[in-house]
Amino acid sequence: MQQQTWQIQQQLQRIQQLSSEAVQINQQMVQELQHVNQQLAISRSREYKADEGAAKLTRDPDGLADALAKLDHVSRFGTGRRREERNSAATAALAHMYIVNPLRGQNLAGLFSTHPPTEERIRRLRLMRINDSETK
Repeated sequence: MQQQTWQIQQQLQRIQQLSSEAVQINQQMVQELQHVNQQLAISRSREYKADEGAAKLTRDPDGLADALAKLDHVSRFGTGRRREERNSAATAALAHMYIVNPLRGQNLAGLFSTHPPTEERIRRLRLMRINDSETK
């Protein structure tokens, strides 16, 4: 009886140790995800700043918004000449190099996107035009 009690206590201690290790691993993973999410948020804010800088440089935020809209349309529906299946592994690896996010609508991919939504980028560019006309 004493032997069984001792074995049960040993098993409980092992379970507690494993549980503690699992919690530590989980906390480390959450911290890493938070770090990555912060980096991606910085990347998205840089996209907005690049759009703003380009709009000021060209003095044509509507032209840039129209170009983004066309790129967005082509990335969603293709050019109409030839539709190709994308290699998703290559697309994911090169997503940060695209002007328009190629991973739109892919569940968790949007959460970890380096690009802000194209619709929001277009909205902000159009808003720059409105603000410019109000200040003149």
